[in-house]
Amino acid sequence: MNSHAAGIYSEYPLTLEISGSNTVTGAIGDMKKSGNTNKYYGVSYGIYAAGLVISGEGELDVTGVDVSGSSYGIYSNGDEIVNSGKVLANAGETVNISSNWNFWSVGIYVNGGLTVNDGEVEANAKWATRRSAGVYVAAPPASASAVALMSLHNTAAEMEDKINPEGRVLENTVAMFYSGSQTGGSSGGGSINDGVATPSAVGGGICINGGSLEANGAQGKASGRISAYSNGIYARGEITVNAGAMIEKGGDGSTTSEGIYSPSNITIHGGTVTGIGGSSAEDQNRGIFSNKVLTIADGVVTGTAGSVTADFSEGIGG
Repeated sequence: MNSHAAGIYSEYPLTLEISGSNTVTGAIGDMKKSGNTNKYYGVSYGIYAAGLVISGEGELDVTGVDVSGSSYGIYSNGDEIVNSGKVLANAGETVNISSNWNFWSVGIYVNGGLTVNDGEVEANAKWATRRSAGVYVAAPPASASAVALMSLHNTAAEMEDKINPEGRVLENTVAMFYSGSQTGGSSGGGSINDGVATPSAVGGGICINGGSLEANGAQGKASGRISAYSNGIYARGEITVNAGAMIEKGGDGSTTSEGIYSPSNITIHGGTVTGIGGSSAEDQNRGIFSNKVLTIADGVVTGTAGSVTADFSEGIGG
């Protein structure tokens, strides 16, 4: 299966200046239809580019189609920067047609760094056999080993003179990321649901300097020996919050459910941070957890474990 199709495709970095209302839907191209799923074999992209910059005061609605394969709303094979505007990225549903194929549904996939400087960004994923993520930031450029892969910027002072065409003041940078519910997984591995995932061992961190970030991992249920994981945020690198608001929730029904999880350090200098573990987790359930050092220097921090039936349940830990 090697058919790929996109609503917009560029082998070069792409800059979009958006105005008004714009819709992009993933194409079918030369994909063949699957007899047993009635969906097309292949990989669907709403937008595929070797790097992406989005600016303007308009709206961009991007959707990947449902396929017997993997589906992405926006796939950036390089850094993605959102400077302004309203961006909605929806991945399609994926269907497993072989026991050893692992398919993904990702709203925004970035093979580089993701920076949201202003505006509103929402990314949604659907059901997937292997991984479902609102945002998945895969790997940093070689020069980015010391910086966060995903960063969100905004302060009230910066917003004083930023007004959209309707005259509405954009009070905050807003980012909302949701994974799609799924059950089971293929024999090759467990199913994973993340609102936001930055799994790179080099620079795979998240930095929040303002604005509002909401990320929800969806329901994930273990099937036989296959584990299922659901995290609001999973960052392999450090998570740093300097200002702004974060509300992150792990999905219900998962073997492991965590609102905010990092095997590295979590440092909170300010802002409001809320991490909620989902209900009915069978193994581990945590609101906020760092595998190394959790530092709370300032701000308002709340961690809630969702299920008392879990083998290990903790509101805040590190």
